[in-house]
Amino acid sequence: MPDDLAVRVRALRRARRDAQTRASRVRRVLLAPTAPSATSVHFPNTAPAETYLQTSTSLQRN
Repeated sequence: MPDDLAVRVRALRRARRDAQTRASRVRRVLLAPTAPSATSVHFPNTAPAETYLQTSTSLQRN
């Protein structure tokens, strides 16, 4: 009888450990940072292309 009890205790401990491991993995996946989707990417306000062209040509002249 004590052997049966020991077997059940080990099985319950293993099941609890497995459940904790699964829960930990789920938490890690749910809390992991995700890459922003293409629709949520925000670009900073940029100057018109002419500004960049003027800047680059003035730098080339120097």
